[in-house]
Amino acid sequence: MSLRRALQTTRGRLVVLLAAVALILLGSAALALAFDEYPSFGSALWGATVHLLDPSTLQDDEGGAARAIGLFQVVTGLVLLVGLLFTFVSETVGRSLARLGQSDQPLRARDHLLIVGSPEMVPVAAQAAAQATRLRPAFKRIVVLAPESARDSRDQLRGALDETAGKLRVDLVFGDTAGDSGFELAAAEAAAVVLLMPTRSGPVAPETADVETTRSGLALRDYLAGRGAEPQVCLLFRRGRNVDAAWELLPDAWNAVVGDRTVTALLRLALTRPAALSGLPALGESPPDARYAELVGAAWRRAGGEGRPLRLSIVGCNFDAPVLMEDLAEAGAQRFQVSLIADRDAFVASGMEDGVRDGYERLDEVLASAA
Repeated sequence: MSLRRALQTTRGRLVVLLAAVALILLGSAALALAFDEYPSFGSALWGATVHLLDPSTLQDDEGGAARAIGLFQVVTGLVLLVGLLFTFVSETVGRSLARLGQSDQPLRARDHLLIVGSPEMVPVAAQAAAQATRLRPAFKRIVVLAPESARDSRDQLRGALDETAGKLRVDLVFGDTAGDSGFELAAAEAAAVVLLMPTRSGPVAPETADVETTRSGLALRDYLAGRGAEPQVCLLFRRGRNVDAAWELLPDAWNAVVGDRTVTALLRLALTRPAALSGLPALGESPPDARYAELVGAAWRRAGGEGRPLRLSIVGCNFDAPVLMEDLAEAGAQRFQVSLIADRDAFVASGMEDGVRDGYERLDEVLASAA
């Protein structure tokens, strides 16, 4: 079992090969000395080495025993040294050349959009960039820096980018998404805009994703500072509270796209100013049906006519829910009467339970002081 494991690695195969050569040298030298072909073991070992390396030494052998031993040594040398060792060297060199061919070279790019992120998120960002460029041309080239772990999916990612990026030129490189080597490959210091996103593939917890974004942001901050570059930088976060916790570490001129706050801001706009949705660049190509604005307007008029808040039912609950409540409160808490229908586990996981408990505790304090 141990020999089988050793043969599975290049180093193990090399050790086994050298051990076999040494065993044959020592064994054949001892056998030649036993037949009195050499005066000492040292001369017998030297003779075995010469036979192993030079087949022409067979013509110097005299006697049946010497020729048989010499022939064995020469054949062993041809099989092990010329055959196996040559195969090993070819395999090693071929593997090195393959790795060299896969390595990316630093790009010569300027005034481009640099997108750093996982293969799942990059095509979406490229599509959004292409749509924004049609509305207001800002750059003609996108450079994507994907993590090294995504190299095996190069063809799929390349195809997705070609499909979503429109007429924009797209360059794809793989490297460290939180280190100087990767930023140098993607010419980050010469970019016009840099978009940093989480780089881990698959389902990722919001906190984990935001930690990855923060880590990449800190590395990019140091990289740009060392080169005196100041591109526009935007970071994608899942939760607003993580932005609040990390933003003091990042330059004030940078911006953030915050998942929960962006979603809830759109919902708030849809409830308070539905007609304004059609003016948003991201939704400009598919504005909401005009009947939606009429429906929301009619609901507000009826609530006003009856002297009551707007009744709002929310079905389902996730981590966006607490932020939505904050947005509605800023829009005017007295304007809404909210009913939330959600599974108990989802309600607890979203953090809503803690918020409701805190609200009841504050209400109790107010009632107690009024009494």
